[in-house]
Amino acid sequence: MGANASIMNTDPPKVHRKLCGLRFDNAVGFASTRDGLTTTCFNDVVLEPLATWFLLLVILPALHLLVWLPYIRSGAAQAPLLRFRYGTTVSEEKGLTPRRYGGLRTAGNVLYALLIIAAFLMNILQIVRLALANRGVGLLPFNLAGILIVLFMMVVPTPAHRSARTKTSLAILFYWTMLIAFTGVAIGTMQKLNGIEDRKGTEYLLSDELIDVGVQIGLYAVFWLAEAGRQVGYATGRGTDATA
Repeated sequence: MGANASIMNTDPPKVHRKLCGLRFDNAVGFASTRDGLTTTCFNDVVLEPLATWFLLLVILPALHLLVWLPYIRSGAAQAPLLRFRYGTTVSEEKGLTPRRYGGLRTAGNVLYALLIIAAFLMNILQIVRLALANRGVGLLPFNLAGILIVLFMMVVPTPAHRSARTKTSLAILFYWTMLIAFTGVAIGTMQKLNGIEDRKGTEYLLSDELIDVGVQIGLYAVFWLAEAGRQVGYATGRGTDATA
């Protein structure tokens, strides 16, 4: 149906803006606020991708230089945060403390990884549907990069000393926290447009995007709980650790 159908429906007239296509709140300033909330364009271009920018420019360099590199140079044992193989033999070969309930741990780690992939796919769905509705996608594709980087951080071997693993997990926890906060602001802005710009006649109804983004936040919350639980485990002396 495209932009023409969108303009002809019962929604108010829309204004075109680079990166954000045709949107009702493009008529106001890019960084303007309405009822204390930012515009949808600002959210998609600046706010939501901010978590990934921070991951790339601050979290990853700090982890590499201050946490991973010193342990790697010392020849410390390495293991991924999400291990898919447990057992005494496997652990001893890698220089790790053997863990109990290996089957349950493997199943939990597989589920965690699959849910991260689901979050990645939900973001792709939102981006594709925004493009089909001529609303622009802002810089939301950066979120795809951020989610893949975090998954990579979890499945690639990193120093297995508890101190290093605690800091790596804490960095991931902080990333999920930022995504929850920034995406929460975005969904708040969309809710304010309910009944004003419902997008009837477009390829992506407002109600549909609210559902998609709500699912994203729900998944991020699950990830946050998983990493918070990991932090508790490390703090109480549980979790993978190097034997040397």
